[in-house]
Amino acid sequence: MGFPFESLRDFLRYLEEKKDLVRVKGEVDKKWEIAYIAKELHKKQGPAVLYENIKGHPDWRLADHVLGTYQRCFTTLNSSRDTVFNDYIKRTSKLVPPQLVDEAPFMEVVQKGDEVDLTKIPVPTWGEHDSGPYITCGVLVNRDPESGSLNMAIYRMQAKDKNRTGVFIHMPKHVAYILANYEKRNEVMPMAVAIGCDPLTLLQGNIEKYVLEVHHPEALQSIDSSLFNNVRRDDSSQRPRLFAADINSLKPIVDSLEAGYYHLMESNLEDVFLKVTGRTLNAGQ
Repeated sequence: MGFPFESLRDFLRYLEEKKDLVRVKGEVDKKWEIAYIAKELHKKQGPAVLYENIKGHPDWRLADHVLGTYQRCFTTLNSSRDTVFNDYIKRTSKLVPPQLVDEAPFMEVVQKGDEVDLTKIPVPTWGEHDSGPYITCGVLVNRDPESGSLNMAIYRMQAKDKNRTGVFIHMPKHVAYILANYEKRNEVMPMAVAIGCDPLTLLQGNIEKYVLEVHHPEALQSIDSSLFNNVRRDDSSQRPRLFAADINSLKPIVDSLEAGYYHLMESNLEDVFLKVTGRTLNAGQ
């Protein structure tokens, strides 16, 4: 029972073959219009969507609602509604380390310094009162300087300007424990953010962390997320390829994805944002 999709592109091709993906060729606005369509798709349990004509971003495409139904999640896990729990127990009985590589697809395009411009990426504005666009499906990757454990999880990020983002970090999130350990050392916290992950990595970025953060936050500091990514593949020959990068003499790891960005941590006030409940919040710091 191997993992069937090596990349997001593989998964989108599969969904299109199954008539579970719609291509939108008409122009759409990243400010609220994409968010409204996403809300309607969720309510109707509709197909995944690939926008091919985004206003102001002629060279970009944007995939949305990719894991928006239970069935697509089961397909990602190579499982079914009837077997998913047994499959999970079987796969978590054997943890295997990832395979490290020296090259990854996102390295085909490298931008540094003044070349970096996040405004060129079609990041949607999701809520009427949001203070700006939010990256809602980027997998943040960082490593605990004390335990060496790896954190891979989805955290909402506001694109504040051309080369700055904000990440909402608070206890009991795993990244908050890691940040506290860096602050004790008076060091900045290196991070990588992967956009365009394979669907399994996206699921992995939420499942274990949610259970632990709610029920066993004390266990987070010893958890290595990359192992959980592997167990779902159920086949040691299909280990995800991980790219090792050296930042400030540390070794954070980035999956072999479409894009990677490194950020250094500074603290400031989080702006207004919309939660899935429909409420608008001001998170504070």
